[in-house]
Amino acid sequence: MVQYLSQLTRRLAQQRERARQALRENVRLQREREELAAQEERGRIAREIHDGIAQSIYMLGLNLEKAAEVASGDQKLRERLGKLVGLAKETLLEVRHYIFDLKPLLSGEAGLTSTIKGQIREFTAVSGLPVQMEVEGDERKVSLAVGSSLYRIAQEALANVYRHAGASAIDVQLAFSNNSVSLEIRDNGRGFSVDSASTSGRGLHNMRQRAGELGGVVEITSAPGQGASVRVTLPTTD
Repeated sequence: MVQYLSQLTRRLAQQRERARQALRENVRLQREREELAAQEERGRIAREIHDGIAQSIYMLGLNLEKAAEVASGDQKLRERLGKLVGLAKETLLEVRHYIFDLKPLLSGEAGLTSTIKGQIREFTAVSGLPVQMEVEGDERKVSLAVGSSLYRIAQEALANVYRHAGASAIDVQLAFSNNSVSLEIRDNGRGFSVDSASTSGRGLHNMRQRAGELGGVVEITSAPGQGASVRVTLPTTD
């Protein structure tokens, strides 16, 4: 009798454990289904923004540029249209940033180098500014967090150059080492006082915050009339 009760207790315990495992598995599968549905929805919204709003802003910018050319005889109108062209391009860059938020470009299929190169191509197409990119070291796979942070810091730095620097050329250097990866963006623009920008610039604060969360650092070098350099270094893991 005692042996029978012991066996029955073990069987009941095993059944309860199997039930708990089944419940945990069902919860996991439900979460995966919900996450997949959310990803698909974000992807759909990103595609709609890209094919709708972003394309409309792009065409608006082109038409404003054409109107500025036609208005060459009216200096005030030409200047006003020129400012609207700049505003349209800034807006397009912002929209593309939101597209990245909805549908990250770093999904694992492409390496960091090709992803940054794609970002540069997009920036050049929108801004019209030439960008030269150099890669040092052998590319290593980085975590999604590191790759996304570098991508977003590059976005912020390039947007700042377009908005504020008045530059005619930009150089980007991506460097891989055994335990870190760094990205430097240099421009030949008007430059600025680093101390003043560090206390008033939200963009620079965001860069430092992103890097700091991953144990990295951001170095900013600039002076009035001498261009600027933003260099971020992040540790990598195998």
